[in-house]
Amino acid sequence: MPKARLMHAVRGGCGRDGPAGLAKLTASRMRWLLAILAAGLLAAFAVGCVSAWRSAVAADALTDGRELTAIKRAIGLAGEVAAAEVFPLVNGDEQAQKVAVGRDLPWLRSVFGSAVFPPDTGEHAIVLAPDGKPLFHSGTNAPPTVEEAAPVLDAAAPLVERVRRVYRNSVQPDPAEPGRFMLQLPQSGAMVRAIYDHDLGVVSGMPVLLTVVAIQPVSPPLLRQEDPTVLIDVRELVGNRVADLGRTAQVDDLRIVPVPRGIPPNPDGRVLTDAAGQPAAVAIWTRAAPAKRALASAVAPVVALLMLAAIGGLAGAIARREIAGRLGLQEEAVLRAARHDGATGLANRLWFRSRLEANLMGATAKPFGVVLIDIDELRLVNDTLGQRAGDAVAITIAMRLREAFGGGSALPARLGGDEFALITTPAATRAELAGLLATLVAALGKPVSFEGQSIPVTVAAGAAWCPADGASTDQILRHADIALMRARKDGRGKGVVFDPVSADAALARALAAADTSLAALRKVAAAGKKDGGSRPKVEDGDDQEILDLTPNKGAAA
Repeated sequence: MPKARLMHAVRGGCGRDGPAGLAKLTASRMRWLLAILAAGLLAAFAVGCVSAWRSAVAADALTDGRELTAIKRAIGLAGEVAAAEVFPLVNGDEQAQKVAVGRDLPWLRSVFGSAVFPPDTGEHAIVLAPDGKPLFHSGTNAPPTVEEAAPVLDAAAPLVERVRRVYRNSVQPDPAEPGRFMLQLPQSGAMVRAIYDHDLGVVSGMPVLLTVVAIQPVSPPLLRQEDPTVLIDVRELVGNRVADLGRTAQVDDLRIVPVPRGIPPNPDGRVLTDAAGQPAAVAIWTRAAPAKRALASAVAPVVALLMLAAIGGLAGAIARREIAGRLGLQEEAVLRAARHDGATGLANRLWFRSRLEANLMGATAKPFGVVLIDIDELRLVNDTLGQRAGDAVAITIAMRLREAFGGGSALPARLGGDEFALITTPAATRAELAGLLATLVAALGKPVSFEGQSIPVTVAAGAAWCPADGASTDQILRHADIALMRARKDGRGKGVVFDPVSADAALARALAAADTSLAALRKVAAAGKKDGGSRPKVEDGDDQEILDLTPNKGAAA
């Protein structure tokens, strides 16, 4: 930057506004910079929040997976507990003989009846023969029909097949004693030394825990290499049983519900499958979501501060807007007071002249009229009925003028006292202006009611046609005033349009010459004052003195 321009800026030469312009420019730039900085910070904060939220979602997804695995382990542990609870009922030679050989119903009822498997706990059992025939049902304490046992048998069929296969593989010939068999249980780390299996299943639309245990003899002479009789234990996953699973898995508010059919799955649920991978139930619980909770606890104060800042900024913007609005209203009120008459609300003399000058400067092919109006004998009304009556007449005239002729581009005005004026809408000819003038005189010249009295009112009006009757505001007003003088001379309630080819023009020229002479006299008087009090004179062509413009100091002496 050149040194001269730099010094010019430092000294305040910044445009026509000087230091004020520099201050406004600096303030504007600062506001823009602050806005950009705030937007950048908000964008960075938003990007950071999104990134942190995605990380929290990914971390919580791992937590959800661990919790689901814990629930599955809890269900598996519940199956092991169920096998351990029913194993004493089925393990032994007596049990094998009673069930497989004798099928002693009283004994079955005492060992596997409703007293052992109470129906109100959501648990029941079925004893199934090697040929697939149900021998006993704890719920009825009697052998069930195939149809009655079908829901359980269908759900437990894969488990029954696995248990029988393991049993057949576990019964092996005894090498020490031909013709006899020995039982070699698999070393699986199970809770009990028995042949059993458990899994999730669905019975009559309800998720259940199924446990199948082989009823096996202990003594080798009773062992056979054939399918064993099995006990099917069914436990509904409801109530306290599910609550125990939740405590074991260390999850809150665990629920296990059926898999929905034909409706969207619960978004908070996770599907539990059986050993074959088929959906068996839906687990719903309150997620721990530690990452989201930590993020929410960290972000909440920042969000609160941002909200407070936003509220403060909004309140400040509202306050600034309200102040600006009030200042605007005050400015509008001041401007209106400067342009309008306080008593009538019409435009005042200054605003009227300004509008007239603007119309003349922007004159187009559409001429218009300028009308000067006098209320006849308004002073007499003030003297006889009082100032309030005169004000009532003036206000009524103003109201009639505004209502009848104040639309469009027209401008009614009060020039002072009993003097009113009007810039009309476009008037194509003098005749059209004369018609408008007659309508105006008739509309304004009607009686005015004041405190029960009817005050007769007439007006006189003179009009000039623009721009034909003058190129300047003073010429237009002078010609309109000449027309007004002729209207008043013709009598009350008259309206006259200036005529440039009649005596109005001669009078206008005389007035213009008088104005020129008066201007010359004022110029000579001003020159005499500069000469220290000499006696300036205005002489005619014959060098005759016709006017002495300075005081006669000798006479005063």
